[in-house]
Amino acid sequence: MLERQDPAQCDDTDRGCAGGFLYSRVWHVPVDQGEPGAAHESACKTGVDGIALDPANEWLYYGAINHSDLFRIRVSDLTNPALPARQLENEVERFSDKPLSDGLSVDLEGNIYITDVEHGSVMRVGQDRRLETIIQSPAIRWADGVSFGPDGWLYLADSAIPELVLKSRDHITASGPYYVFRFR
Repeated sequence: MLERQDPAQCDDTDRGCAGGFLYSRVWHVPVDQGEPGAAHESACKTGVDGIALDPANEWLYYGAINHSDLFRIRVSDLTNPALPARQLENEVERFSDKPLSDGLSVDLEGNIYITDVEHGSVMRVGQDRRLETIIQSPAIRWADGVSFGPDGWLYLADSAIPELVLKSRDHITASGPYYVFRFR
């Protein structure tokens, strides 16, 4: 399903398309060459970056990092080889709003947890489809991957991507340490 995406069919060049068509947006980001005044811009592409199954393995939830919609599709539809591609596209459902995110997880009650990279937070969407902030901290530099451990804790990898991508080794070392947080 996801590998059949056709960017040419998207009309909205800033937000992607519904119906299963998500494109990769190009961002221009400053590149630190480690020398004063040596920064320049480089293009980065993003696409689907956040995918999770519900505990019953009925629904697959996903979204693009820079897309404001959370989508879902039935696993039975994804695994049905007799379902034509066009019909599969029609089975994709917009589930809820979401922030600029980089990670998803689902708890045992079916609540979806979504990282919010812009605000150093984690949000939750219940089956009522309402989005709420449950964790927020200035200590979180880039809320990346999120997952529940067998101990019931919610683990959050803070990858601090702005401190890593296209930065000098000295900058990366000076910006550490890098954290994994856990919450109940």
